[in-house]
Amino acid sequence: MIRECNREFRGTLLTSFQIWQQLRQCGKCGWQLLREYLLRREEDCDRKMKHHATEGGYQGQIFSPTTYGTLLVRDLVKNNGSDLTFVQNLVKQAKLTKIPRNKTAEHEAIPLTNATFTDYYDAGPNVPLAVMDLLAKLAAANPAFDKSDTAHVNYELRVAGIRQATYNPPADINLSLAYSEAVASIESYAVSSLQSLGNGWARNVPQGIYGSNYAERALIADIVYLQLTADQVIYSKQSAPVFILQSNESYLYAFSGKPPIATEGFWSLTLYNSQGYLSANPVDKYSVGDRSNITYPDGELVYSNVTGGANGSFEVLVQPYNVPPPVNWTSNWLPAPANGSEFSITCE
Repeated sequence: MIRECNREFRGTLLTSFQIWQQLRQCGKCGWQLLREYLLRREEDCDRKMKHHATEGGYQGQIFSPTTYGTLLVRDLVKNNGSDLTFVQNLVKQAKLTKIPRNKTAEHEAIPLTNATFTDYYDAGPNVPLAVMDLLAKLAAANPAFDKSDTAHVNYELRVAGIRQATYNPPADINLSLAYSEAVASIESYAVSSLQSLGNGWARNVPQGIYGSNYAERALIADIVYLQLTADQVIYSKQSAPVFILQSNESYLYAFSGKPPIATEGFWSLTLYNSQGYLSANPVDKYSVGDRSNITYPDGELVYSNVTGGANGSFEVLVQPYNVPPPVNWTSNWLPAPANGSEFSITCE
């Protein structure tokens, strides 16, 4: 993370990656292995991104719109053997180095440590006040994504009582009521923002890049981790947001045929627990898809190395992990929680 105003980060990037959502094109630019790229704040440079060699011998420069950011590396793994080992070796070679900046920004960013968030985590019934206090601390280092919206956002923050990293509640504001209305507005938007994909599936729109759509941004920040843009992946969910299975219950996903995929494309069904994380299970299996050894009822692989191959119907079984399926279902089994707790499934 970029946290210090007198520092930039230099990283040896090994594969295509994303830094925040607006740099979604990085993975298409032919980034090379074991080359150095310079990660900088856009505010200090007033530029977006360079792909060509630049001063200091870097292969390119990446510009982040905010001081805080997350660098998420995604590697294509087609199997759990040689591909996985290769990627793990690359990750071990990656490094991130802080180097001095030529320019220091006006606002010093506070460190993202436990101390910074203590008041928020321990807020109890005072969550609305804790949220505003935290916003005051972080706002200066996180300007509006859309620069044309900067003046409007700064004005709204001042009206709300935020000035110079401090929150002073306006005398005529019922903060608890305002907080409740804001939460209700986001929950309402969660329904209206869905785009039907047919057959009971839907996706949120927009996806990955939110611009000045703050309701969608807040919604996704609460329920999903770093959505990619729709040109990279489509996240689809069913109309029922959560599922529960008892030990004597299961779900079947029926496929009328083999889903077609592009050369570097993929599809998967991934199961998440009630907290939105991968659901732990003894067999360490969290998704099934074209990269899995899913089979047709006769045992033939759905996706084999044979050009063309069979194209028939097959099913995916969702069943609690403490109730192992028959051997002929193992490859098509997606383990669910064993304690009857809620979970969700996303088709990507």
